[in-house]
Amino acid sequence: MPRIKLILLTSILALSACAEQTEEVKTIRLVRAMQVGDAKVLQGRKFPGRAKAVDEINLAFDVRGKLNKRPVKVGDNISKGQLIASLDPRDFISTTKEKRAAYQNSKANFNRAKELIKKSFISKAEYDRFNAATRMASAELDKAVKAQSDAILKAPFSGYISELYVENFQAVQAKQQIARLVNIAQIEMIVNIPESMISLVPSVENISIVFDSFPKHKISAQIKEIAKEASASTRTYPVTLVIDQPKDIQILPGMSGNATGQVKQKSLDKTTATTAIQIPASATYSPKNDGKSYVWLINKKTNIVHQQAISLGAISAAGVTVSSGLNPGDWIATAGVHYLYEGQEIKIMQKKGQ
Repeated sequence: MPRIKLILLTSILALSACAEQTEEVKTIRLVRAMQVGDAKVLQGRKFPGRAKAVDEINLAFDVRGKLNKRPVKVGDNISKGQLIASLDPRDFISTTKEKRAAYQNSKANFNRAKELIKKSFISKAEYDRFNAATRMASAELDKAVKAQSDAILKAPFSGYISELYVENFQAVQAKQQIARLVNIAQIEMIVNIPESMISLVPSVENISIVFDSFPKHKISAQIKEIAKEASASTRTYPVTLVIDQPKDIQILPGMSGNATGQVKQKSLDKTTATTAIQIPASATYSPKNDGKSYVWLINKKTNIVHQQAISLGAISAAGVTVSSGLNPGDWIATAGVHYLYEGQEIKIMQKKGQ
């Protein structure tokens, strides 16, 4: 009996020890995070990019036929509505005449049917057949007229011809590319901004671009679009800049250059020295229903999160402005903030989908 009691006591102690070990196991949560931007790291930095036309299109006919006119050449400046190419119109004209005659005949028969049905000389079913034939003939005529119109290719906007894909008098198929029209009145350039700096972009001003082909020309630019998602491989955000074509030089699609800018940031709270910054709206939450907003600060040495109260300013598509509570260089969680708790250990996601 003493031996049995000893075995039972040993088992109970072992189970108790396992329970204690289980309680000590901590859950380490993966979170998305970002470093609050410091304006100093962006000042004067150059971001490379390549020029792209705002409007560019490959022109094609919606019908097939043989080219009989192609009055443009590569490099020609084109005005909106100017002729680019046309197909031999003879077949289209002939088809339109045929469909118009068929429609007129069907319409005449239908008009007679209207009189006949009033006198009960034809049935309702026969009347409906005449009506349907007229509508079908009308639709066929509309298609022929449209095809004749589609045999003429005109510029949808002003620009220049950058490529020609066919020769005059060549037979072409519907949707086959004929010419490429590019509008360079405005030029776009996409630059890639690191994740740690993207929160500063809405506050950037005095943006300028210097193209390698014209190193002495500094061209003023504006932000057109800020991507909402970072590249999974580079963790950078594409930002699209736009410039008006300078009068003294011509920027062409494909030219490479570098963009620079200055960050304009001022304190929104006069009682603090905190600089106004922007963070994603997903990083903020209000757990206490007390009208206050919070973020989770991350201690990079311990990977422990701490609840931090913040004051919010303006809200825009790029995020929310924080007027107090954060400093440049702070790390904060940007997703899953409702699932974290004070003192929790986390691990920052390095790649999308991790």
